[in-house]
Amino acid sequence: VIQKDFDRIAGEEAVDFDDEIWGRICDGEIEMPRKNVKDWLERTAASWTMRFSENRNSGNYWQLLRHLIHMLALCTSGNHKMVSEKDVQRALNLVVMVRYTIKTHVQELTPESLLELYGSHVPAWHKETSRTESLLQAFCDAVALLLMSQVREAHTYYTYSLHFECAGLLLEMSATQMTQALGAPCNPFLDHLMSRREYARPFMFAMFKTWIEQQAAPVAPAIKPYNLFGSVSLSSTSKHPPWQIPLLLADSRQPPLSQLSEKCSLLILIFVNFSHPTLENPFRAELQQMHDSDPELVEEGRGESSHVMLLSHDDQCVHVPFSKLHDAFAKTLVDDRTVLLFYYTIYHNHRFLNYVLAKSEPQAVIVPLLKLAYEARNKPPNCNYMLLVIFLILSNDAIYSSNIHSPDCMMHNVAWFKDRVLANITIGSLMVIIMVRIFQRNLRLQDAYLGRNCLAILTNMAPHFNQLHPYAAQRLVFLFEILCKRSEYLSKYIEKKPQTNAKNGNLQAKLSVCQEMKTSCLEIINSALTYALPRNPHIIYALIHKQECFSRFRGQNNNLEMTDNLDTVISFYSKKVVSALSQTEHCSVEKVVQIIKETSLSWTGQLKMIPVLKYNYEEDDSPQEFFTPYVWGQVLLHGGINFNSQKLHLFESLLDSK
Repeated sequence: VIQKDFDRIAGEEAVDFDDEIWGRICDGEIEMPRKNVKDWLERTAASWTMRFSENRNSGNYWQLLRHLIHMLALCTSGNHKMVSEKDVQRALNLVVMVRYTIKTHVQELTPESLLELYGSHVPAWHKETSRTESLLQAFCDAVALLLMSQVREAHTYYTYSLHFECAGLLLEMSATQMTQALGAPCNPFLDHLMSRREYARPFMFAMFKTWIEQQAAPVAPAIKPYNLFGSVSLSSTSKHPPWQIPLLLADSRQPPLSQLSEKCSLLILIFVNFSHPTLENPFRAELQQMHDSDPELVEEGRGESSHVMLLSHDDQCVHVPFSKLHDAFAKTLVDDRTVLLFYYTIYHNHRFLNYVLAKSEPQAVIVPLLKLAYEARNKPPNCNYMLLVIFLILSNDAIYSSNIHSPDCMMHNVAWFKDRVLANITIGSLMVIIMVRIFQRNLRLQDAYLGRNCLAILTNMAPHFNQLHPYAAQRLVFLFEILCKRSEYLSKYIEKKPQTNAKNGNLQAKLSVCQEMKTSCLEIINSALTYALPRNPHIIYALIHKQECFSRFRGQNNNLEMTDNLDTVISFYSKKVVSALSQTEHCSVEKVVQIIKETSLSWTGQLKMIPVLKYNYEEDDSPQEFFTPYVWGQVLLHGGINFNSQKLHLFESLLDSK
């Protein structure tokens, strides 16, 4: 019946708003939960979706949207007890139907055709009223208001399904960004929502609340429970295009996440990242103004769930319990999507950043991030960029850098680190090891941006090194050694084999970058010696062990203050170690380190003071060039949107620019 009815409304004959056909469509049988987004409904929809566009003069698609707006308004009304389960199911049917027509329209039609088909100049109502909004405006408002209403009460199975499908619908409405070149001026649905400043606060409140609570899908009535709705990224019939935005297979070891909360996190990313040609982004402004809930309002003994109820929004800003937000990140930092959300939150909201920096136990967040950085070996550099930017932001705080090197942040075992056994290591030492590891791997990729960020993080931490782990100290000195060797190799190669101007210029540029990084590495070691020498015997041991490398470098370097400091330390401690070992037959690494510790108690050497270097992070003037494709890469991976890769012009424009 539903196929016959849709054939009729997709045809040329105009169907009145009050025709009984709409009732049959609202009451159509749709199997729930949907096991796959490529089920019979989408296959069926393909036969009549474009006919709506071809026969738009009949006005039938406008009538379908009006019925959807009416049902969503009913489900959004303040008195939920007056909304029957049948009404929710009817709304759900319409949302599912419109969702998979709009997906095709977004892929196949120009923004101008979308404006016409979705009634940008058509009255929202089939009868004359005093309200003046267009059908497109009322449609966008109805979807957004429904998602805002999810904060009012606990979900039933059908209300959860309705909000899930509305979240998917809004993702697909926003996908006009993905089907156009980067910076396209017209995104019909997003453009309207950006003009609704009054929606920004309750919308961000609802999205964060849903994401923090991570509510699992309620059990479907009278059927065996399983995860709601399948999720695929690209059409199974098309190959992945070569742009390699992070469309990576999900790690099977990741904890299960609520799919509604997953979609809400993606909507936060899309709405915060979006840039309108003329309007300021009110959603980004709400993220910037977000405050912590008043902890004094928490009643003791009411359990953890009571704290979530502190989520609210008033005339000033959104209030979120930062402790719950922090805990949610700690549990879900397992993929690039959550890393990106964490970045947006700490970068745009300094209050939450200060909360993270002030945590007495930082390992809850930093360790999952370090694990992701360690495991990002086979991922594109994009995946490392966000992690390094987060580390740079955190390491810029002196107290935080000191905290992660303190004995209170000791890890007795790092099971996921497979290079070697690491026991009794501070988070700071682990971070040094992983930064050097990323930098060394990057030498093959020759990505100067990534390398500089690794060195900037180490520079921020260097004055705060405290009892640096032996392996961390070795890797730090090893980093300087490999940069010296690479610099020597490039210099000799250029001298022996003169090349064409273009090739020689390229080699000279590589040599210049290598020498710059070598100097940065020397600054890191100097900073550790100048401000933390007595606390780091293993750095001194590593310097003595590799002193020949520094001897070769002495004649090449113009920074005499730093090389003089190295000479002073190496000379002083070498003499003490040789003298002490000459009086004993026993010699071992442990014995040498013990001598260094004892010698540090009587250290009287005078080092030339080097100013403390500190690196800050700031976004580029046009951050959307990086973040917009990155955000939509995450939507394709996690959003359950089945798009034809040939329609993803956002990524084609990136290839053209390269």
